[in-house]
Amino acid sequence: MTFVVKFPENNGRTDGADPWSIRQTGIYQSFDVTTKTSVWILINPRQNSAADKRLKDLLSSEEKLSATEGQLPLVGLMVLSTYFGNWRTYMAFYEKEELRMSGKVISTIIDEELNLNHSMLLQLRRLEARLLLLPPIFQSLIQLIQTLQTMNDAFLADGAVSSETHKATQETLQNYSRAAVAYQQNATFILQKIRATAQMLSDTLKMKHQQTAEKISKNTLELNNKVVQDSGTIRVITVVTLLFLPGQFIATLFGMQFFSTDPTGSLTVSRASLWMFFAIAVPFTAATFAYWKWTDRKQKMKARVDEMEMKC
Repeated sequence: MTFVVKFPENNGRTDGADPWSIRQTGIYQSFDVTTKTSVWILINPRQNSAADKRLKDLLSSEEKLSATEGQLPLVGLMVLSTYFGNWRTYMAFYEKEELRMSGKVISTIIDEELNLNHSMLLQLRRLEARLLLLPPIFQSLIQLIQTLQTMNDAFLADGAVSSETHKATQETLQNYSRAAVAYQQNATFILQKIRATAQMLSDTLKMKHQQTAEKISKNTLELNNKVVQDSGTIRVITVVTLLFLPGQFIATLFGMQFFSTDPTGSLTVSRASLWMFFAIAVPFTAATFAYWKWTDRKQKMKARVDEMEMKC
């Protein structure tokens, strides 16, 4: 028979990456009923694995080897017992990660500045994807234990093992089966918690975005009201300016040295110098208007380019 045992193992990473890896060991067993001998082939994920060391330690000691005589599912049990306890540590590590993130989400006050972002949501989704592998792995592990139990019953029927060895092996396998069922239920529970935390985080971010949009809308409305008020003020200033500007212009014009009155009250105009006023004022006014027109066109072109970039 051939079967595969999947298990978690600490990979020793210390750079902030995931410190756990899911690995597997392939096991092949061929049992000869007539000679009551077994041939085992193990394919380990790496050299000097924990199961490999245990098996070498067993084979190097005649005392330990004789103590296991008659235990035909020996290698399968050894691989199970070597890595089975790692599942508890593995799930405890990821449950701790979930509790850390869920604590941040639950303690969030929506009216204050959030310490949450979409990167945390991505972390939760990655954690969920990581643990989604566990229920089928545990289901496969339960089926493997049932296969070993069936194989142990077959060995007893063929007289290959004693009833005492058969009973002890069955009890050991039954304990592993109950533990695997418990691990499977725990993995399902942790997955439910991760999904609930991810949903809560998503809802919190949406509510914060809505609150921010409402504040922006309110501020925009207030700004528009102020703009309307400022526009009214500008119109009043414009009207007042239009009322006083002609009289001010006439007063300024006649107040220049180009105009004078003689002792009899007659107005005298210095025509020889009056042209200088218009020669300077008209080009200066034209230059001012041209500069304003150029600035206005440049701003409109820049606004058009920005609008095209946003559409692209």
